[in-house]
Amino acid sequence: MHGVEYAAAGAIAGLRGFVDHYSESDLKLRSFDPAQLEPALQGTVLQNLEAILASRDTLLRGVVFPASTIDEVTEFLRALTDPAARDLSAVVPPDVPSGLPVDR
Repeated sequence: MHGVEYAAAGAIAGLRGFVDHYSESDLKLRSFDPAQLEPALQGTVLQNLEAILASRDTLLRGVVFPASTIDEVTEFLRALTDPAARDLSAVVPPDVPSGLPVDR
């Protein structure tokens, strides 16, 4: 799979895998193996490869990132995540104008 990490459900696993899937995305799409999906999902794969390739952004054609670029972009994106954003309970208001309950 050209180095892309896929989760059992077929979704890309991890941030690096997400960044990597943009490199040679046409080759990766063409070589995608539905057998890597959970058995219940294998029959749900649509045979629309050519439609996907025809409608994707032309900027992706011929894009090949070296592993070092994938690593650098991945680290940049990780740097954008503030650990403090994982718990926002301190900024949840006690109530809202609609009067609806607020989950805490």
